Amino acid sequence: MSILRGMPDPVYPLPPDARPPSLGTYNALGTMLLYNSRPDETGCFFATQWLMIILPVAPLRRYYVREGRTTIEGSGSTTEYEIHGTSRIRAVEVIRAYLFFWILLPAALIGPILVAMAHDDDPAGDDVMFVGMSVSVGLILLLLTLLLLHRMFWRPVRTAHWADPPPRAKG
Repeated sequence: MSILRGMPDPVYPLPPDARPPSLGTYNALGTMLLYNSRPDETGCFFATQWLMIILPVAPLRRYYVREGRTTIEGSGSTTEYEIHGTSRIRAVEVIRAYLFFWILLPAALIGPILVAMAHDDDPAGDDVMFVGMSVSVGLILLLLTLLLLHRMFWRPVRTAHWADPPPRAKG
């Protein structure tokens, strides 16, 4: 397990007057946390708050959190988080999120369908559209399986190093 651990990430305590971040989406617009690491021995992990417009658009802040209870309400669910501190946003995690949500997922969904549509006029390929849809669904299932495996096993366990809060600007 120690092979997956790199240098500890600095965690800055929240100021006493800090309010918890507003998390939640409505009609696919809002903010949500995307996990960056597996829980450490304390049960906490790093997660980045993203601005969401259907897909993650911009990273806002990175937190050191512990997941609380999840309640299911109608067609949605709510997860509570205990936020213990903030950390710096890591470029590799942002790039990984962009690659997955903006390149791999759309390519797996739309790529086979576009190829099938390009060959739809072919008289020998009556079932090309069905095959394109089937390949697209298969690729989406494969990506979701890989995402689940990444979340459970392949994400690193990052240790927290508590740091002094950065000095506040006077003004």
